[in-house]
Amino acid sequence: CAPIRSIPSKVSSSIDVEYSFQEGAKRFEFWESSAAAKLGFGEAVRFAMNDAGGVNAIAEKIHSIGLKLQKQLQAIEGIEIYYPGTRSGIITFRTSQLEPEKLKEHLWEADNFGNQFEVSVVPATSTPLDAARTKVRNLVRASVSYTTTQREVLKFCERLQQILGETV
Repeated sequence: CAPIRSIPSKVSSSIDVEYSFQEGAKRFEFWESSAAAKLGFGEAVRFAMNDAGGVNAIAEKIHSIGLKLQKQLQAIEGIEIYYPGTRSGIITFRTSQLEPEKLKEHLWEADNFGNQFEVSVVPATSTPLDAARTKVRNLVRASVSYTTTQREVLKFCERLQQILGETV
């Protein structure tokens, strides 16, 4: 940006000033901020603490729904769960029937009811110690939150079974 050479003042004359914008995003740090992001964060904290029952209730719900997903996945032939029984909402698994990237694509495609499921692929490079130990390349990661319902877990597993049944 070109320097501003002259800035009108409230006095009748102009003041010569050399001014140029700082390069990069630093130029916005002094005064600019997102009011919407701050308000949204505040509402999320209020919801978590009041409506959702607090941090401990949220942790318990995530653990409970995560175990439900693990149990449902274990019932699907050909699914191997990594790190079963963890107290987390992150469930990592694989199947020898389909590469993780392809499974991710299939789960994102809408089913007959318009349901789509988003999972991520965990490359072996992001867990090199585990990958060396298990000799597994990439894995599929499904995540639940305290807003995930048991019905959604069942729908996910039904869709997964459908996809795996189509690839046999």
